[in-house]
Amino acid sequence: MGGCLDEALRVLKPGGLLFITVPFDHLFLAIQAIFESWPKAADKAGIRFYQWRYSKKDLARELTNHGFDVEELCPISRRQTIVRMLHRSTGLHYDSKLARLIGLILGMVMPRSFCSHMIMAVARKPQVPGSKAGD
Repeated sequence: MGGCLDEALRVLKPGGLLFITVPFDHLFLAIQAIFESWPKAADKAGIRFYQWRYSKKDLARELTNHGFDVEELCPISRRQTIVRMLHRSTGLHYDSKLARLIGLILGMVMPRSFCSHMIMAVARKPQVPGSKAGD
């Protein structure tokens, strides 16, 4: 991700905003990882890398390390994660009306830190020292 952030910092004007979303390493995945790390009889040869996931702390550190001031970090898209959990645990199809209804209802009450699919960050390129906002 470093190269992308370096390029974003380069092309933004001083004070410019970067909006970025990345997969979120939420609490449900952390709990799931505990159980998946236990030895299993199944052959793991078929498992492949899928994606990098970031916690709020990890994403803030990446942005700061590449020169940005972090304005906000917000987990988003709970419903998608809930529907995926339903599919994996019950076989209920993603697009079924029941899965969508359950996702909608649970998405209103489940904490974002537990099951959001993505995390959105808003970060600012620092102003040039001595300049005023809007220059």
